[in-house]
Amino acid sequence: MRETKTVTLLQSTSLIFALIAVLPLLTFAYALQRLDAIRETEYQAALAFALAVALLGFGVFRSMMFRLSVLLRALNDASQKGPKAVSVAPTNVRLPAIGVVRELQRLPELVEQLSELWKAEAERYLGQPVLVSVKNSPVAIRGKLCQASDNGLLLERNGERQGITYRRVLSIEADSIARVAS
Repeated sequence: MRETKTVTLLQSTSLIFALIAVLPLLTFAYALQRLDAIRETEYQAALAFALAVALLGFGVFRSMMFRLSVLLRALNDASQKGPKAVSVAPTNVRLPAIGVVRELQRLPELVEQLSELWKAEAERYLGQPVLVSVKNSPVAIRGKLCQASDNGLLLERNGERQGITYRRVLSIEADSIARVAS
């Protein structure tokens, strides 16, 4: 069986930059050359400006990818030092035209470990009113925490039950307003 070559996020950043910035700039320069307009100062300035903006964008993009890479490595290191080993089937996170990115290989394990941490946090609040902040919602979900399973939380709100997967959870805290009201 052939071993899959992995690349780092920083290596893939260069390829992405080439595809989204360098190729269009080369196309622009080629079009100017074919139109015999590349000798004019105005078009040379436009080409230089486009190159400067592309390089600035590359610097910002590379900096962002560097920070993300450091964060993923830190999560990976923290998960290896954790008290409990998680058994998740290894999956390759393959990106089109780039391949397998080294920092993303252990992402499923990290998500699983984060779910375990949320479950442990939620168990402290079982049977109590809580506020659960979730992704893509500006307002926290308020309700009584009925259950913390391996997959997520079960809240009771206005007599109805609502499930929330751990992948959506951003924070769990005691609902101090509900405690004061009761």
